[in-house]
Amino acid sequence: TASYVKQAKTLGNKYKSVTNAQNVVAAKIQKATTTQALKAQRERHAKQIALQKQFNNKYANLNNKYASNDLSSKQYISKLNDLKKTYKNVTNVTSKIDAKIAATKKSMLTDDMSKLSMLYSDGDLTTKQYLKKLESLKKTYKDVKGAVVKIDKEYNKVRFEEDKQTAEKILANGKLTADQQVKKIIALSKEYKKGTEQRIYFEQQAAEKKKAIYDGLIALNDEYTAKIQEANQKLIDGEKALNE
Repeated sequence: TASYVKQAKTLGNKYKSVTNAQNVVAAKIQKATTTQALKAQRERHAKQIALQKQFNNKYANLNNKYASNDLSSKQYISKLNDLKKTYKNVTNVTSKIDAKIAATKKSMLTDDMSKLSMLYSDGDLTTKQYLKKLESLKKTYKDVKGAVVKIDKEYNKVRFEEDKQTAEKILANGKLTADQQVKKIIALSKEYKKGTEQRIYFEQQAAEKKKAIYDGLIALNDEYTAKIQEANQKLIDGEKALNE
């Protein structure tokens, strides 16, 4: 085409004095150029279709292997990323694979949390160990949408139950004064954000203990007052008996 256009231009210049020669040459050049452009476009389209078919076949094979448990989730994700790099210029490949990876990671998170929960329920993990592993999971899945919220929910639930047991032990500890018990429970409440269910619970526990202390002091005071009044009355009665 380039050679043809060059020759046509040469002819146009050579016969520029001939009527319509320039117009004829220009029309032929335009036609040749358009034909070449359409050919290149068809070739690009054909190449794109061929790449799309290649991707579809490899993607389907990869999914079949994963479904047959021939690949672990980590291997599957790794191969998906390889496909994405290879076919990044194919329409919708990047978004399609990203969505598949996200779904796979969510499934992995659910499986990992279920396994940990079972170990904890069976007594194979202490509460401390379980909470530590949940923290580790949060780091592993920090890029997965909703993962942190899901893990935090489980973490806070277990920790809250553990702290409630701690509060019960504090209140049952006879070696601690009532004031010491209150201070320890208040310290426990401050481990949680203001206004949360957990903080309110421990603040109520501390408030109830404070009220019990106050009620006890009032009762002691009333008892003391009653005894003083009783003693005074005995003195008065004794003096009356002596004077009769």
